[in-house]
Amino acid sequence: MAAIDPVQSTTNPQARTDRLPAKLTVEPVELIGIGIAGWKRLWRLSFGTNIIQGVVNIGLVIAVVVLATQPAIVKFVAVNAEGGETPLITTNKPMMGDAAVLTFAQRAVEDSFSLGFASYRLDMQRARKFYSAAGWNGYLEALHKSHDLLAVRRRQLDMTVVVSGPPTVVRQGVQANGRYGWVVQMPVRLVFEGDGKRSANDWIMAIHLQRRSNLTNPYGIAIQHFRMLSAA
Repeated sequence: MAAIDPVQSTTNPQARTDRLPAKLTVEPVELIGIGIAGWKRLWRLSFGTNIIQGVVNIGLVIAVVVLATQPAIVKFVAVNAEGGETPLITTNKPMMGDAAVLTFAQRAVEDSFSLGFASYRLDMQRARKFYSAAGWNGYLEALHKSHDLLAVRRRQLDMTVVVSGPPTVVRQGVQANGRYGWVVQMPVRLVFEGDGKRSANDWIMAIHLQRRSNLTNPYGIAIQHFRMLSAA
């Protein structure tokens, strides 16, 4: 049996690698990774981030609670034929100034009482937009009772009206039915022409106007009824 050489066994490379060193070298903590100072900075940064995130979360919770407990504000708007926004104004408010009311009243009178023999149907239909339902019925009744429409049709006359003086607002305010209203007076001259003849009469027109819903009425105001008083 061959003898084992102790010197040869200790010099074997495999044997050297399996052994632990007799003394371990300990490195200072400051030299490991980022060091204590780096960890402290990371901790402070993380702590500050958590505080900011907590404040933001509290703010979000408060906002959600406020939105949940307060009723939503809903705004309704009407859109006109041109696509523009039309403000919705309650009918107990005037909606327009006196100058606009007087302009409306004068235009309504001129369109309502300017009827041509060849176009009176179209002329009357054009005037329809100035009246409420009750006002329109009163307008038709007045034309028939005065025989003005009959004269236009049978005698083939053209009837025109001329506003002969400035219109004025004589009364305005909220009426018994809760709607805002105006009473407008204006002097007018009613003229009939045809077959080379011409006749004219002077009148005082008293027009009662009321606010209407501007969803159903293009002007938000309409003639409720009117009277023609002799100027003589």
